Amino acid sequence: MKARVNHLEETRIKTSHFYEHLKKKFMSDQQKKISRWKKESDKFGKILELINQRTKNLVIASASLTMRKSQEGSQKTIPKKEATVMFEK
Repeated sequence: MKARVNHLEETRIKTSHFYEHLKKKFMSDQQKKISRWKKESDKFGKILELINQRTKNLVIASASLTMRKSQEGSQKTIPKKEATVMFEK
């Protein structure tokens, strides 16, 4: 009977140690996974920021080009008031 109690106690201790080992391993694996995901998230975040910046630059360049074209177009056309004055002379 005493041998059986000792065996059960040893089994309980081994199980407890194994449980602690698995818990530490699980936590370590989860921390590694989170770290890897964070690195990947940061990498994709930088890529998205770069794309956003390029898009903003394209919009600014497009708006600037549109303004220049509209200014050039308005300079080429003679306003009606000036046109009538030119023909009256």
